[in-house]
Amino acid sequence: MSDVTLVSGFPSFLAQSLVRRLLETDPGDQVALLCPGRFQVAAQIFVQELPRQARPRVEVLWGDPADLDLGLSSADYRQLCARLTAICHLGTMPPPAPSRRRGRKAEESPVVAGARHMVDLACDCPRLRRLCHLSSVLVAGDRQGVVLEEELAVGQRFSDAHAEALLHAEQLVRQAAEGRRLPITILRPGHVVGDSRTGEIDHFGSPYDLIAAVLRSPLDLAQMLPPLGWGAAPLHMVPVDFVVEAAVVLLRDRRAEGQTFHLVDPCPLPLRAVAELVAKREERKVVRGPSMPPRLLRAVLRAPGIERLARANVGSLEGTLGALVFYSPLNTLRLLEGTGLRCPPAASYLDRLVAFFQEHHRETGAAKTEEESDPLDG
Repeated sequence: MSDVTLVSGFPSFLAQSLVRRLLETDPGDQVALLCPGRFQVAAQIFVQELPRQARPRVEVLWGDPADLDLGLSSADYRQLCARLTAICHLGTMPPPAPSRRRGRKAEESPVVAGARHMVDLACDCPRLRRLCHLSSVLVAGDRQGVVLEEELAVGQRFSDAHAEALLHAEQLVRQAAEGRRLPITILRPGHVVGDSRTGEIDHFGSPYDLIAAVLRSPLDLAQMLPPLGWGAAPLHMVPVDFVVEAAVVLLRDRRAEGQTFHLVDPCPLPLRAVAELVAKREERKVVRGPSMPPRLLRAVLRAPGIERLARANVGSLEGTLGALVFYSPLNTLRLLEGTGLRCPPAASYLDRLVAFFQEHHRETGAAKTEEESDPLDG
């Protein structure tokens, strides 16, 4: 009987890349792709674009992790339970809403519901060998200093409801590993960016706010960021292809059971260094001299109208990207030793991220009508 892995998180680029890699690494394995019904057309296109020999090995299930029994019929749910040998739950999906709903607690988030239902599914699968839960380094909240992979809730605070929900989801999964004795592996990637080889990605998260600010802004952001303190805060970005490769390896490594892994760059570049590299790529002169004092820089980033002037979400630079925190990847480095798999240094692929970002915005900009013009175009 073939091994069957359930993958959630469709239609994200990460989920699609993970399915492709699972199919490539073992030609005998099958994949069950959990897909909300509203993405039915996208799922059909995705399967049709797979190599011809791989298509019969993919089964699309119309459901949602946030729904009881994943939204499947009783018969379909029972059949799935009987077949599954592994689950890859992309616990960061769906993406966060722009703001917290009034009265809704983080524990009531679809992110937490999805984790709970995946744990229930794992308990119902007699053949299950691993539940791989994709979390995020965002569970560290406002922590500073070194964060270990074994650590989770240590009194950190959150300004973002989605990040807080991720912590509650991971707590639930960890409790299941201990109380229900489930074979669980938790992955915490940094800020996921485009493929290190092509730059391709389906959304532009926080690191792209820094890239956009340098590319679009008349402000000399690379010069404004202080070389010490806040400007020296590491930018914990990780390319999507490394996340996928590491996930597949750790999913199939028996030593990974019961452990948590930071999927991060062991030597992340600081914000100012990234800003300087982007500026040099655009042939902007980078002046190495006195920078704006941190207090004055924060005041500038919070000033009314600054995002219109900078033409980017510069406010996130202080919050999401400005923390002096380091995520220890000791577990990851130990288990990936000998595989040849390591997170590539940011300087080796930053040009491709910038090129893809610029091409995407040229294409979307050309497609806009006058009625759909950029709201920052005054």
